[in-house]
Amino acid sequence: MNQYTELFHQYHSQIKNPSAGILNAVRDEAMKRFEAMGFPPSGSEEYQHTDVGAWFAPDYALNINRQPI
Repeated sequence: MNQYTELFHQYHSQIKNPSAGILNAVRDEAMKRFEAMGFPPSGSEEYQHTDVGAWFAPDYALNINRQPI
């Protein structure tokens, strides 16, 4: 979890500057909730049969500076 929050805070201005204000507000609130709650535990009723860790296993290679791929 720390790697995601650290990346978010490290590149916050680069993420924020090209985005609309309403998206920034929603994104910031979502990160606050994620930092407070973390990933759902495996026994959580809502995520009981979901392997949340598998969503984050691949390296998605963030393209913060919007470089051509």
